[in-house]
Amino acid sequence: MIWRCPPKSCCKSTRASSRQSSGRQSATSCSRGCKGLYERLYEHAVGAEKFEVPPYESELMQVDPELVFSWYEERILEEFEYAHDRKAYRSGVKSVVHVAQLPDGEKRAAKIAEALRKEYPRKPALLQELGKAGF
Repeated sequence: MIWRCPPKSCCKSTRASSRQSSGRQSATSCSRGCKGLYERLYEHAVGAEKFEVPPYESELMQVDPELVFSWYEERILEEFEYAHDRKAYRSGVKSVVHVAQLPDGEKRAAKIAEALRKEYPRKPALLQELGKAGF
């Protein structure tokens, strides 16, 4: 995967020149130190022990939204493996709602909710919380 600097970054002039020369932007085109920034951000986010909304989510969404959605999906499903009461279900459903609020996240949130319904059909409190959230 080739990582790019976001559209409104310091790399505007180098992106244009690299596209003209090769047709694609290279990962090394930034002259101000963005090289490797997003790789490091993603590695940090993936390695986080606790499920939190990363403060650099908007930057990663500009670079590779599919990567962010898959990260959220994995974390949410893992969170529900250990959920056993309504309070935990509410917390997990809030995460699903957050995914739905991301750009183009409605379909991914519906997919996560459907996976939860299939995986845990005998947890009525979870199903009720999903229903309250609109899934």
